[in-house]
This record gives sequence, structure tokens and C-alpha cells, in this order.
Amino acid sequence: MTDAVAEVRRLLTRSDEVVKAAQNRSDPSVAFQQARILLKKAEDQLADLPEGEERDALVVTLGLRLDDVARLELLAADPSRARLDQPVAPDPMPTPGRETVERSMASVAERIPPHQRLVTSWPVLHVGLPPRVDLDSWKFAIDGLVERPVRLGWEEFRALPNVTLTSDFHCVTGWSRLDNTWEGVRFRDVADLAGVRPSATHVLVLGGNAYSANVDLEALMADDVLFAWSHDGRALPAEHGGPLRLVVPMRYAWKSAKWVEGIKFLDHDVAGYWEMRGYHNVADPWLEQRYG
Repeated sequence: MTDAVAEVRRLLTRSDEVVKAAQNRSDPSVAFQQARILLKKAEDQLADLPEGEERDALVVTLGLRLDDVARLELLAADPSRARLDQPVAPDPMPTPGRETVERSMASVAERIPPHQRLVTSWPVLHVGLPPRVDLDSWKFAIDGLVERPVRLGWEEFRALPNVTLTSDFHCVTGWSRLDNTWEGVRFRDVADLAGVRPSATHVLVLGGNAYSANVDLEALMADDVLFAWSHDGRALPAEHGGPLRLVVPMRYAWKSAKWVEGIKFLDHDVAGYWEMRGYHNVADPWLEQRYG
């Protein structure tokens, strides 16, 4: 184990200890702030580690720790939100308005696929460091089974008819983030530019860092699928796929490829980056299609 890896693990462990002690403090927010400082130091250390399985595992752990801090902060501020991921049991002596609250919280639970937990933060999970993108030279390519291959620069892409859509986001690692607001261009509007041939059935989505994801064409043509450059009113940061990522709400989030640079239409299914490593070709979160 390298000194850098040992330091990251020490910082993660120390942040856990600080968070656990938060309940004993008169002001738990101080502990949460200290934990965030420790996790930021861990994040800085991770940036200097070489790519590999050990670094990837630590990145995932860091994302989960950040999510835990955000969830506990929310709970400390409002204990009634402690179990938003579970239906609320009926109260034998309901207080005024309780029935309405129960219906609302149950409806939230119904939006969360099996074995997922609700988060309010947005964990960062990907392989390697985000690529550096020069928007002046950036190109979006549409190839494969199309009538006319297309190349679009950044300004040309941004000039396409855009939409603002709200949807839920489900990660294969077990968390779900609800009511994300995305701004971008619907997939089907991008596809129409090239004239997709009738024989096309699948798409290989190509992203930076040699990333790719395969998605069936029928799923991509849904109303809520888009290429997004904005999330919750802000430009999409690089760690979350900026400048452009695909968003496919009906699939686990690895299908929502980051740093998208192009799409290729095919008449058969071709495995993408994670699919070649054992992940499911379809990835329906409601069917728990994680692997195989």
C-alpha cells in the first residue's frame, strides 16, 4: 500500500469518526463541516493517485461518504425526513395534515427502484479523471446507419432546439436522486439531423476517456432522454459529465454516458465499456439488471 493510499483511507476513517460523534455535540453542523474538510483532503489526495482498481474503489467510497454526510445533515435539520426512502406506517392517532404527508412520502418511495436508497447529494463516480475539453475544437459526431453523417461544433450543438426536463436518476451502486432538472437537446432531435435508417436498432454512445455505452434505440427515442449541458440550473461540471452527457432516466446511470462526443447507429447490440466488464446490456433499474 502506498503512502498516498494509506493517507486517503486514514482521512476517510477519520471523517467517519467525526460524523459518528456529531450526535454528541450541541451543534452537529460543526462536525459535518469538519467531516467535509477531511473528505476534501481525501479528494485532493485521490487526484494524485495513478489510475487503477484501487483508486476507483476509493473514489466510490469517497462519493458514498459525501452522500452520508449530506443525508445526516438533512436529518439533523429535519428529523421527519429520516425515512424518505420508506413508506410511512399509519399513525393510530394522526395529527392534522399527517395523512397528506404520508401520501407524499409514500409516493416518493414508489419512485425508488428495488434496493436503492434516496440521496440528496450527487456522488461522483467514474473511471479515471475527467478529460480536458476544448470547446473551440470540440466536435459531436453522428455516424453509422444514417443517411448523412453529421459533425457539430459546440455552438452548433447548443443552437439546436433545447428543452428543460425533470427526471429521476438511479445509480447501479445503490442510490437514487430524484427531481433532477436537465437542460439540453432531446436525443431524437439530434438523431433526426442525420436521418436514421430503418435497419438501426441500437446505438453506441461514445465519450471521452475511451468511454462508451450501448443503448437500444427504442429507449433513446423516449421523451425524457436528452443530451444535457446543464443540471439544476447550472452548467454541468466536468466530474458529472460536462460539457455534455447523455441522460437516460429509464436505465441505470452508467448508460447516461459522460463527456459525450458522438453516437453511432447500429443494426445489432455492441457492448460498451462497462458491458464488456460484466454489466447488463439493458440496465433496467426496476428489474435490477445490474450484471450479466
